[in-house]
Amino acid sequence: MNRCSQWLRLLLPVLAVVTAGRAAPAGQPNDDWAAPGSVHPALKVGIVLPPRVRAPQFPLKEARTLFSAAEIARARANVAAYPTAKKLADEIVADADYWVTWDDAALRDLIATAEVPRDAEVCPAGCPVHGKKIFEGTSKFYPWIIDPKKPFQVQCPIGGEVYPSNDYGRFYRSGFTDRSDFDGPYVDDGRGWLAPDGQRYWFVASAAHWIWTQHESSPHPNVRTGLAALGRAYLLTGDARYAHKAAVLLHRAAEVYPNMDYESQSRYGQLMAERDGSRYSGKALNAIWETYLGAQFAETYDAIWETIDGDGSLQTFLGKGGRDIRAFIEANLLEDSIDAIYERRSRGNYGMHQRALLLLAIVRQHADTPRYLADLLDRPEGSSYLGLRPALSTLVWRDGQPYESPGYNLLWVQNLTAVIELLPKLGVDVTSLPRLRRLYDAPLAAIAVGRHTPAIGDTTGIFGGVVGEDAAVYQQAFRAYGDPRYAQFLSDFGAAGEQGFRDFASLLHPPVAARPPTAGGRRVAPQPSRVLPGFGLAILNDAADETALSLYYGQHVNHAHFDRLHFDLFANGQPVMPDLGYPDAMNVYVSGVWTWSVNTI
Repeated sequence: MNRCSQWLRLLLPVLAVVTAGRAAPAGQPNDDWAAPGSVHPALKVGIVLPPRVRAPQFPLKEARTLFSAAEIARARANVAAYPTAKKLADEIVADADYWVTWDDAALRDLIATAEVPRDAEVCPAGCPVHGKKIFEGTSKFYPWIIDPKKPFQVQCPIGGEVYPSNDYGRFYRSGFTDRSDFDGPYVDDGRGWLAPDGQRYWFVASAAHWIWTQHESSPHPNVRTGLAALGRAYLLTGDARYAHKAAVLLHRAAEVYPNMDYESQSRYGQLMAERDGSRYSGKALNAIWETYLGAQFAETYDAIWETIDGDGSLQTFLGKGGRDIRAFIEANLLEDSIDAIYERRSRGNYGMHQRALLLLAIVRQHADTPRYLADLLDRPEGSSYLGLRPALSTLVWRDGQPYESPGYNLLWVQNLTAVIELLPKLGVDVTSLPRLRRLYDAPLAAIAVGRHTPAIGDTTGIFGGVVGEDAAVYQQAFRAYGDPRYAQFLSDFGAAGEQGFRDFASLLHPPVAARPPTAGGRRVAPQPSRVLPGFGLAILNDAADETALSLYYGQHVNHAHFDRLHFDLFANGQPVMPDLGYPDAMNVYVSGVWTWSVNTI
């Protein structure tokens, strides 16, 4: 019997399982994904929202609670001892230096009020002049050039032209009344320019969105990463200039944040409401990305909290004393962010809003922490908000893979890793939960020929790659469990020893000792043929684990494709007949997704 027929014979039991059908995991229905209630209608252009100001609901913060003195000292010691740690610290400080050059008034004005629409995309058709060449020519999901010093504008990366043709800033500053230059070719009043072919281009909304955050395919200075750099630079250096600029940004964010409602103030919210009356909630950003914004508010505030009462120039600029500044930020930014999580306006893939809630609870110090912990650990209903303990049993397959595609399953691991690390600050340790540890084993078990994760659903692409190469994840996994496989994996993708200083969190700990790498550029040592029966992945390979065939037959609910029973063949270190992996667009408004990207044939 030849090798192919042997492999097919081994696959027959797997095919039998497929034809017999598989039960869905308990608790799977996304009954707590969408925000409750009726659709929020689009905010009409010209309406000016009255300011919303909250008063603190809890006693004010009395100490730094997220970063300990020992952690800060360890970070500074690592920077002094290791060149790679110093290089990382220098990069953080350089990012912070960009914001130090800003005038306080300009920094405050950078963050627009809630009336300005926000959305990640300009238009799936690309550029009015160059069409989809902006995607093809840049290989970026979000290709437009954004400059915070040129607010409300986007620049085409192909031709360099700037949109819109009108000065939206003047329109904004006039209280949305001055339309004196609305006679140009690409006028956008905030709700986009409508092209003759019916396509709508949301120039202003996209520019306003990317002032708040960035994506790996659209790196540029922005508020979220700016806050991160400023707070971390202050912790590393003690230079109060960084804390001052961070406080200016945090206070301004607190002024506008209570009025933020992504659903009524975004392109995507409008499209969802018009398409089928469904809701896409959020605050400054969409609900999923909002979790990272709220978490960053908390981290940066804890980092610079101690400086506010002594910052006379900040108090003069804002016309408030230190206590009033702290109260304003804690009520209108931190408490509002906590409420947004419970209102499902800040919620993401499992672990995202849990991480944000933990950070906010730790930093807010005197909020309703017992309630947050009870919900985070043991809430008995839902799926997105299901407590961690029941979620591990009902939303994670017994082999450690959650119910999404491998790429998105890693988000669970990344965010739950942060949860594991944060919980001890509130006196809780969950590392003994068995299936929690399996989350770290699953990405390793899914690697074929030691080099590639099969492109199942929204995962990798035709060129392959390994899902799981995250230094922070496996460094924390090794600290928690001491499993030598995790240290070896770190060594194999170059994230152990001095090379393990990859992000700010890594500076807070001693490095994981490096080990000799596995031969041949592999990410894991040769593994035997195996079946992940819960997730539904079978991998057959030769003894050397150099040639492999994978078959996915499982049931994942989110970020799935119509690609079950697709064979992925791996040989010569490469995927030979891969599926397409991550689609070429992220939503139902791009028809090509359904006709090509998420189908096998």
